[in-house]
Amino acid sequence: MGRGRATRVTAQDLAKCENIPALIKVHVKNLTEGDTETKEASAGLLRSLGQQNHGEYADAIFHAGAVGPMIKLLTTGSAKAQASAAGALHAIASGKESHQHAVVSQGGVGPLVKLVKGGSPKVQEEVGTRICWSCKVLCACSLTFLT
Repeated sequence: MGRGRATRVTAQDLAKCENIPALIKVHVKNLTEGDTETKEASAGLLRSLGQQNHGEYADAIFHAGAVGPMIKLLTTGSAKAQASAAGALHAIASGKESHQHAVVSQGGVGPLVKLVKGGSPKVQEEVGTRICWSCKVLCACSLTFLT
């Protein structure tokens, strides 16, 4: 976190951070207001943070409003931002039905499927590792949510 544009968050980084919710809010804001490089870095940092300690910070990322901007990155972001957004959405929605409903209701399923079919190889790999989860959880959630 403290080294340039590094997006992998370590336990040491977290120990040094005095206000993780504020850090999350800044990076969620960057997803919509930053340039391409900033969006990539923020999406990567939020993905990494969402995966820390079995999703300990996923709820805070969700409540900071990350779902909508992450879904937008799936369609408008660079390949790196798309891959990070897919990973972050997986971290946010894993194990939380309300978060899964948010991903579905905000239109996240279609862009994930589209990326598997036509994204860059790196994005296809990232999304492909998540698509089994996405299809199993989000599609079932989508059917429940839409009925």
